Amino acid sequence: MNRVLIGMILCLALAVVAHAELLSYEGFDYTEGNIAGQTVTGTGYLPGIAWYGDTSQVVSAGLTYPGLPTSGKAVQIDGDGNTTLETRLDLTPVGPFAQAGLWNAGNIGSGPVDGILYISLLVQASADTGSDSWVGITTYQNGGENMFLGHPWGYNEYGFVVQHGTRIEANIGTPGVAIDVNTHLIVMKIKFNPNAFDDVTFWIDPDLAKSEDNQDASKTTTISGVDMSFETWTYRGVKQWKFDEARFATTWNDVIESKMSAQNPNPAENATGVPSDSALSWLSGDDASPVSYNVYLGGSADITAADLVGNTAATTFSPTMYNDNTYFWRIDSVLVAGSTDPNDIVQGSVWKFETELSLPVIAIGSPADVFAAIGETVDVVINATDPLGIGLDYQWYQGETGDTSNPVGTNSATLEVTIADAAMLTNTYWCSVTNTSGPVNSGTAEITEKLKLAEWLLDSATDPNSTVAATPESWFFLESGSVEAVEGIIDGAVKFNNAAIWTDPAQASYFDPMNEFCTIKVWVKTDVLYSWNAIVSRRGEGQGWQLREVWGSGSAGFTTRGTGADDGSPSNVQLADDQWHQVVGTFDSLAGVKKVYVDGKLAVTDNVSSVITSTISPVALACRVYDDGDGWSVRDFTTITLDTVQLYNYPMTATEIAMGYSDVVGDFCINPNPVDLDGDCIVNLADFALISASWLDCGLFPSCVDSAE
Repeated sequence: MNRVLIGMILCLALAVVAHAELLSYEGFDYTEGNIAGQTVTGTGYLPGIAWYGDTSQVVSAGLTYPGLPTSGKAVQIDGDGNTTLETRLDLTPVGPFAQAGLWNAGNIGSGPVDGILYISLLVQASADTGSDSWVGITTYQNGGENMFLGHPWGYNEYGFVVQHGTRIEANIGTPGVAIDVNTHLIVMKIKFNPNAFDDVTFWIDPDLAKSEDNQDASKTTTISGVDMSFETWTYRGVKQWKFDEARFATTWNDVIESKMSAQNPNPAENATGVPSDSALSWLSGDDASPVSYNVYLGGSADITAADLVGNTAATTFSPTMYNDNTYFWRIDSVLVAGSTDPNDIVQGSVWKFETELSLPVIAIGSPADVFAAIGETVDVVINATDPLGIGLDYQWYQGETGDTSNPVGTNSATLEVTIADAAMLTNTYWCSVTNTSGPVNSGTAEITEKLKLAEWLLDSATDPNSTVAATPESWFFLESGSVEAVEGIIDGAVKFNNAAIWTDPAQASYFDPMNEFCTIKVWVKTDVLYSWNAIVSRRGEGQGWQLREVWGSGSAGFTTRGTGADDGSPSNVQLADDQWHQVVGTFDSLAGVKKVYVDGKLAVTDNVSSVITSTISPVALACRVYDDGDGWSVRDFTTITLDTVQLYNYPMTATEIAMGYSDVVGDFCINPNPVDLDGDCIVNLADFALISASWLDCGLFPSCVDSAE
């Protein structure tokens, strides 16, 4: 089954130094003076965000380190008390850390993350140091400090502290490196383990001419069994220090960017459409004088000895390559002729490019899964292009990709399927797309049954259970409030006064399919302007979702956590007018959109890039429900009247939503025209009559009207 596949290529560059695979880079090249309030220009941060904190200064004297490319200025912690300086890394589902597989639910390294993060940083102490002068980097998780790196409190040497269960603290290297006024390079490697605690290694002043595995053990410290996940990265200290060249990446080479290693790859990093008969070329590192180069070329970023394709004294090499391939390559600089000693070889960065395409190209996520009901005819569609421009042939099959035993359909990009019975609702289909270069197989699309997961008619103030038998049992929760049966727009309704309905938490997973696709429909009546109060929710703060009133607008919005555009844009249709309004939220992770409809019409669309973050919370009406560790609590009650709340496992179309609204109110004007003067949703002679009644009347002042009284 196809699911959301997110792809993103990062090209992060400064004017002088190219950062090919950095997740984040900061060289502190800002206007000299107070950095607080200046817009962040480094990479890997939230767009448009500014630096904030105390009076840290940008100074002209940047820090340098032998063999490390640098870029000018530095930031200086003034040391006037417990100084802090921070901004926000881009910890969104489309940010670089997420694309590198290091992100989960707004944090780096939390939950199921399985990957490696490297961080490097230049530091320099002032002459005024002492054992009590804590200065360095602090990371935070859930609002608490969980790691200190630099000059830990109580030490006169570079070191670290990890707050994990028992406090772990140590120097970096053995013996430790004393605090002095020299510039030092600190490198940290975190191995995030999804099913266990993490491992972390620290280096101080590594030799950039050597690989990670060949660094001096006396300058290295490793600890295991700690939680290194974090959400905030802060520069902090009580004495005057400087920081510069902060780099986050997934490989050793990318955070040290040694001037000893080969540079300026051709094909360029992430190049596409490279002819398969192209030669590879590069330049020698600025500080290196190699006698030859080892050339590695393979199909994976994990370059091994098996990928060695040649050795050359030149800075070009012509390997055997083929179209329709992604290649990874690396150039190692050999400093001593004939030597295989790792200390005589400078390992280069891993670069990537794609050769020219000749085979058909099938779009990611195509064909998409389809929702259907018994008796409905649906289309399964393949989105493919022909690089040769000649034309494509299509052969559809029922079954999983690669199973050719049951061919179906015609030579078309669209397969039409009529759902004759319930058995067909579990069928899968795939397509083989062919041009003169050969076939390419698509992924598998599944036809899934459209289901109503819950329906609370709310015709009674004493029986809140859903009409759908499978829905978890529901009950009222009162917080010094009441529920009241009132007249609804469809039979009865319930007015909530500091009260709520919520479903059995033990069966909350019943609603998990809504994390990928869903529709939430509800009739709402209120005369109160709320700020972020929930109408229908499944937690919706930090995780889950909620249909709610958007702060200050009085209109509905659809909040989906972990998807991008999390809070949701306001629909700009006033709800707080004491009239009935139908509010509908839809979410489609494959199409990458969520929408809000009000009174049968599309009101707002937001782009999303991931599925909704899972939660163990149940679904609730007129409130939010949380597990605080001490049991379930109900928050943010909304005084509101609700009627007929419905939840579905698929995103309804605009036509389906309009039809459902029309079933209640009758015909309505879905596309109002500004020249429909009599409001009958038709522009005709009646409207012209209204215009002609005032034909040629002039209201210009003072040409036609001489008095404003």
